[in-house]
Order: sequence, then structure tokens, then C-alpha cells
Amino acid sequence: NNILLSHRLEAKITDLGVAKAMMTDNKQTMTKIPGTPDYMPPEALIKKPVYGPSLDVFSYGGVILNVTTQLWPEPSDSIQFNPDTGRREVVSEVTRRQHYLDKMTGGAADLKPLAISCLDDNP
Repeated sequence: NNILLSHRLEAKITDLGVAKAMMTDNKQTMTKIPGTPDYMPPEALIKKPVYGPSLDVFSYGGVILNVTTQLWPEPSDSIQFNPDTGRREVVSEVTRRQHYLDKMTGGAADLKPLAISCLDDNP
């Protein structure tokens, strides 16, 4: 309920529950409401997170996964075994959600590049 659609079906990301007045030069704001963890990037889950537009973009990627696959976008572990190196390695947020991206077929596949862009470690 934080995504509005325009008459041209353009998504507008909002956060009306914690809306705050922001100066035009202020790119971040603090809030005590963390949101839904599976839809949030790791940096939003730390003890003193700073919320900004990139968090909303990332969360929108999670919404795209949920809507197109009808599955809750629970990420896999952030550290996974790499068979090529024989070591455990930190993986990207896109990799953590790859099994959902793989389920985006048919018309939903058109949204895959957008979802990947939103879930990128640097959206």
C-alpha cells in the first residue's frame, strides 16, 4: 500500500505512514518504523539505519517479485558456498533473490530488468 499508480500505470513510491517534510537538499530521513524485513536491503536492518530513496527503490523490487510470482520474496542466505572457489562468499542481493527472478515468466519477464535494477546492491 505504499505504491500508487498514475493514470498511465506509472508507479509512484510513497510512504504515507511516516511521511515527513524534507528539505530539497536533504536526501535522507530517519524513522522508527522499519518496514517489512524481507522487502528491505541489509543496510536498513542495522541498529541505526538511515532511510532514504534507495530503500524504497529496493523495496519496490521486492514488491515486483511478490506481484509477479505470487510468492513472498524471502531472500536466501547472504553468505553462500561458491563451488568454483570452494569458499563461502557474500553474495549480491540480486543473487539472494534469483530463485524468484527465475520464476518471472511470460509477461512478468518484461519486468525482470526493472526488478534486477531495483534489487541491485547500488539501486
